[in-house]
Amino acid sequence: MPTILYFSSPAPHPWDLCAQLTPLVEPAGANEGFLDLTGCGPLEGLWRRLQKEIGPLRWGMASNKMVARIAYQCGNKKVPPGSEGDFLAPLSLDLLPFPPGIIKELKQLGLFTIGQLASVPLKELGRQFGPLGRELFQAARGIDHTKVQAAYPPPSITCRRSWDFLPSHRCELEERLLALARELGEKLAAGKQRCGRLRARSDEQLLEIVLIPPADGASSLQQAAFYRLLPRLRPGFSLELRALDLTPRQREQLDLFQAKPELDPVIERLQTRWGPRGLRWAAELELSRRARCLRQFQCHLFAP
Repeated sequence: MPTILYFSSPAPHPWDLCAQLTPLVEPAGANEGFLDLTGCGPLEGLWRRLQKEIGPLRWGMASNKMVARIAYQCGNKKVPPGSEGDFLAPLSLDLLPFPPGIIKELKQLGLFTIGQLASVPLKELGRQFGPLGRELFQAARGIDHTKVQAAYPPPSITCRRSWDFLPSHRCELEERLLALARELGEKLAAGKQRCGRLRARSDEQLLEIVLIPPADGASSLQQAAFYRLLPRLRPGFSLELRALDLTPRQREQLDLFQAKPELDPVIERLQTRWGPRGLRWAAELELSRRARCLRQFQCHLFAP
């Protein structure tokens, strides 16, 4: 059976130790979150190490995330597998993970404990709450199929280079930085991702900037590196850029078509219906004077 722990710790950042115990670490705050300890060895040894290295814990343990968190709220409770319903029955509906409006509506129906909710047939809950009725029915019985996510360490993309000599002048450092930013931007674009933070390490120097809006390609990363990192960057024998706070890139119009071979037949059908002049390509549109100046400036500044 799964063994899920929800805990909080006085330690400011306990996640590095947690990641040594299990790959399934899901922070829910600065110093609290879920661990899936299933198959990680004897719980006694894991528990002693947690207590020793990150201090006294407030915790809850159960076979799923929902019950583990409720056990935490009740104060250091371990719920054996199969006893979830009995554990939840006397507790208030306020402990269930549903919006306050739903809980209020349940109380207006005369239901105040989780056990009272569990006594309501699924058909009646479905009639009253629609699709949410099944979720209420399962939650009242301690059923939760959500998994602990492997959310720590957070995903990142890294590009790193090292050299046998220091850059002889500032232009050489600029060239190294922009080349690395271009490589990192190409990896972001290939993975259809954006990064909200950019971290640079030059030997022992560490710099980090927040990107607003998030960067999703070579050009935007090069601009951020040139204007915000280069002025503070010291020359070194190694240079590393790391993209953090990754999120999916916003969808674009051509994302509707996975590859050019799929796009070509669509274009052909449109041209057959509307004629060869029925479609205009963006590249054929005349840019404004401001846009032309910006393009020329960027091409000159960030040319390889």
